[in-house]
Amino acid sequence: AIDAPRVVPQKPLDGVEFQCLEINSSNTAELAYTHIYMFDWVFAKSTLADLAKVLQRSPFYVLLSFRKPTEWWSYGLNKIQPVAKVPGFRTTGGEGMTCYFYVNVEKLPAQ
Repeated sequence: AIDAPRVVPQKPLDGVEFQCLEINSSNTAELAYTHIYMFDWVFAKSTLADLAKVLQRSPFYVLLSFRKPTEWWSYGLNKIQPVAKVPGFRTTGGEGMTCYFYVNVEKLPAQ
């Protein structure tokens, strides 16, 4: 008789890795992550423009950002499409923010 393979249960979030990175378009070729979350509410426009170049080269599937689609598109990040948004985030100063969920259209399945 052949024993059935044993499945070792994984702990929740075993496949999750959080990293804090310094990124700009001159020193970063791409971000090799499937999901990217950024608290980009406080980023300067020049930082967003540099970051858009890096993201445009990156193979991510999902991007979470506090910036509107039109702003990202204006910086050249044109391979993203918004699919959801969650309002209600508040800064310590009481300013309201909305988190936008984007998908990378280059990763969508062929029809």
